[in-house]
Parts: sequence; C-alpha cells; structure tokens
Amino acid sequence: MSLFEFDSGHLIPARFGHTSSARLDSQMLRAVKDQVLELVGRPLFPVVWEERQQAQLLSMDASGQVVTVEVLDELNAASLVAALSRAGNWAALGWLDLAAMYPAGQGAFRRDWNEFRESLPPRTPAGPRVVIVADHITDDVRPALELLSGSGVDVYELSLREFGDGRRLIDVAPVRGPLAARSQMVMLGRATKEVELLASAQEFAPVAPEEDEADGDVEATGTMETEPEEPAAEPSQPSYTAPMDEAARTLLAIAKYLGEDTRLTWLQLRKGVSHEATLRVTGELVLENGDEYRDPSAAACAVSGRDDVDGWRVWRFGEAGPNLDDARYELDEADELDVRS
Repeated sequence: MSLFEFDSGHLIPARFGHTSSARLDSQMLRAVKDQVLELVGRPLFPVVWEERQQAQLLSMDASGQVVTVEVLDELNAASLVAALSRAGNWAALGWLDLAAMYPAGQGAFRRDWNEFRESLPPRTPAGPRVVIVADHITDDVRPALELLSGSGVDVYELSLREFGDGRRLIDVAPVRGPLAARSQMVMLGRATKEVELLASAQEFAPVAPEEDEADGDVEATGTMETEPEEPAAEPSQPSYTAPMDEAARTLLAIAKYLGEDTRLTWLQLRKGVSHEATLRVTGELVLENGDEYRDPSAAACAVSGRDDVDGWRVWRFGEAGPNLDDARYELDEADELDVRS
C-alpha cells in the first residue's frame, strides 16, 4: 500500500522520519536476510542458504527457474560481477542437485515445491534470475544497474530513517534507471523465449523448433504489422524415441520419483494455446478431457491433432520449467532409470 501526503493541493509520497547517513548494523542486516523474500515481495520457493563464499539464498520461482537472492553490505562493480558469476553457476543446477541441497530432504523438497506451485495462479511467468539487496550502492556501479534493469536482475537499496523518539525504519526501494522504461518499450515489439531450469538439457543435440512452438519476432514500428505465417517446417527428428512399452516404464519411473500427481503444461506459443495434463503417480498421463495415455507423445498428438509431436520435449513442469526429457535424463544420470543403452 502506498501512502501520500496532501500538501498545497497536491499529493506527494509520504515520508516518515528523516533520512540517516548511518549504515545498517549487523543485527539489521541479519533481520533483512531472514525476511528478504518478504521485503522484495516476490513469490519464491526458498531452497537453501549457501554461505561458503557469500550469503545467498538459492530459490525457485513458480516457472521452475532458479533465482539467486543476495544481501550485501555494499554493492560495487566487483561485488556485482561476483554476484552475477555466482548466479550463473547456480542456474545450471538441476532437480536432483536442488533436492539434495534441501535441508528437509528430497521427499520434502518434492512435497513443498508442489505445495508452493499450487498456491500461485496458473501459468505464472518467469521473473528475474538474480535479486540483490544492498545497504550501500557505490556511484561507479549505478550506470551498470541502469543497463541491467529489466534484464533479469533486480536490485533493491536499503536506507535508514530515524524518528525523534529513537524508532528506526528501513526503507527498501527498487533501483531503476531511466533506461528501464525505454528498454520495456523496445521489448514490447519482440517476443521473449523463456529460460529452462535444467542446463543438462543443453547436452542433447539442438533440435529445430516446430512451427507451433517457435515464436517469431515482430518489428516494433509506428504501426504494428504481422508478417504472413510461413509454411510449416518439416518436423524435426526427436533425439530419442522409446518404444511404447519402454515409454510407459520411463513415465512410471518419473511419476514414482515425483511421489504424487503432478501437473504438466504444453504451451504452443505461436497458436497461443495451452494444454494441461496430470501425470499420476501410477504413471498415466491424463488429459483435461479425462483420456489417459502411457506415452507422452501419444498424449501430445491427441491434444494437437497431429502425428509428429515429441511429447517428451513439449510437456513441461510449468511453462518455463524442465520437460519430461530433462526429467528422464536426470533420472538416468542418477542411475534411477535405465533408458539409454
């Protein structure tokens, strides 16, 4: 809630107390760290505080994207580069890595993650990948923050306000430069491609996007015009196709690992169509109309009316989360699944 003061016929943002030049002490920074998710106001699922190099909270947003949250005493050019580097390393973590780091264990990780995701609206878009909360920001780094604004990096600046009776308030303000609004205007004419959670998927050979999954760019001009849709490209060959009985065994192994019924999503960007399905713990993939399949490709073909869809790639755990092929690969790497000879 924003508060405004009525002064001389105008509304101005209300300010309480007076700005203090003092820095936050260690107790205040500890309180900020303990309640950082409340302060930044973003729905994030906390995984673990990692403090070997710098105190940072590894978390996930509703799309399944890894988000790194850091609380710094001072943000300068060196600490900004270091924070981005650490976030890049953590972004490569997969499900098994995050579950292994979860203090309550892998079983609790699956349960708590599903509860968190179900508490949010469906199809929640991905947000920033790095969140930095700093007590002091040096002048040399502020131009860089202007460039990073709107590019997956959110920065919040802390300031101390004091009252005459000794009470103190901590003001948490997002850092946004004049370039932020301009960048958003440019991006309005371009489609974005969401980032997947698991870097392990990059080990597969690149596959050309199918015509209904590709999201073409649109030129931002005085009047927005849409280009005629190009003929559908030849369907790409899936990197791995399992026989029907093997597909059923693989799907069952993934379902058992998840431990409970899990929602899957297939978002066809160009058509603007979203398909939902439920992977039961017993291994059946149930569509919204109640039809059941033990092969994700068969389920994808059924909802799309096509016969050339690789269901392992299109069905995802959240719109920008990992797909079934990622889950299959991770279980195989953990020796919990033997599907690659």
